[in-house]
Amino acid sequence: MSSEQTANILTECIERQGMMAVADNLSSHFPETAIVTVVVVCCFVATKSTYEYIKKRNRKLDLIIVGSGPIGLTTAIIAAQHSRISKITLYESKPKQNLFLRPQQISLDKRSIHFLKSLMIDFNAIEGCWQNDRFYTRVGTFQEHLLEILKKLDANLEIKFGCKFTGEIMRSISKNQNKKLGMIVVCDGVRGDTASLLGLSDEYILCSCNAYGAMASLDRMYHKHVAVPETSKHNFKLDLSAFGSEYRQPELSKPTFRFKIFGTYRHRYLTLSCPKNGSNVLRQLRITSDSSVIRHIFQESFNSYRTKHEKKISDMEAISMHCSRRMTEIKLSYRRENVALIEDENLIVSVEGDATRTINFHTGFEVNMGFRGLESIHQFITDITMANKKDLLIETLTQKVRHSQKVVDEFLRNGLSIPIHG
Repeated sequence: MSSEQTANILTECIERQGMMAVADNLSSHFPETAIVTVVVVCCFVATKSTYEYIKKRNRKLDLIIVGSGPIGLTTAIIAAQHSRISKITLYESKPKQNLFLRPQQISLDKRSIHFLKSLMIDFNAIEGCWQNDRFYTRVGTFQEHLLEILKKLDANLEIKFGCKFTGEIMRSISKNQNKKLGMIVVCDGVRGDTASLLGLSDEYILCSCNAYGAMASLDRMYHKHVAVPETSKHNFKLDLSAFGSEYRQPELSKPTFRFKIFGTYRHRYLTLSCPKNGSNVLRQLRITSDSSVIRHIFQESFNSYRTKHEKKISDMEAISMHCSRRMTEIKLSYRRENVALIEDENLIVSVEGDATRTINFHTGFEVNMGFRGLESIHQFITDITMANKKDLLIETLTQKVRHSQKVVDEFLRNGLSIPIHG
């Protein structure tokens, strides 16, 4: 076959690809050489690669967020600052005013604060207090600030307060998807049912934190909702010999406890924890049926380590205090399936915060673990929009699962560590 015939055949092929003008130009200049073949193929490949690159660069997602707690609102802030998000819709089952009234206090650690500052969150504008590189504030106050940040961002955002995410809404979304890839981030807490509604497994994995704990709460309604730094006492030893000979043991073998007071002045929480060991005292605190023992520990410990602005817990208050009956094993639970690809609806699902992992010992750990999970969400969105093949999409989901497992592993290593010296 002559070079001219080769050029003619190649020109016909390129014409079918919409490149007739390029072929004519090249054929007129190189009618008798095989160079035309190489040049045109290179042009075609380069043009097609550029087109695919631009197509991937311009691909955007519609994002749905379920839940407007600290994790849900932070997800919205991340998405609002992401160039790959075209629209954000946030569903919250509770009315807006209910969010700001939440009295629980959260403790943000140094790593979470650094992450949140990178998202333009100004801690100087949040009512709270600092201690040892930690920030303490009420959940409602924190959520109010996050909403203010969202208002300032130029994003296509719609927040639907008082609107629960239901199967009917899901069907409506699927109907209007039109093959466009979408994403749902589930942040509706440990009691939420959105993940199950979307078809994700309800199965949780339970991990021991190698420690035992008990908790008490005290409501003092005459106090205001003022954020207070936590008070901790490490290397804490208990003398419970007055409760019977079974609590007595040699001085050198006494177990080391950690006592902690946290929460606002109105709602005070007390926790007692201890690493697993074979001591008589811990064994008795695990099996006792006498709730007065734990109640006595919390009353006496609070009265010894309270802040100078607080009154001691009276005997009457101690009776009304909500208190664990005994020390129980502290466990972390996390959802076995926390990301998914729903192919029929062309949707990516990611479960975050308490909806995917929680600890049965409320000490402020949960919100920090939630922010650990969000540390990968920006890259996750980018990788999803860049993946033009199913195997690349699956690899992106796998990377998110690995990050979630890393959050769990880090907490199990360090989360409940009790210093030898306090």
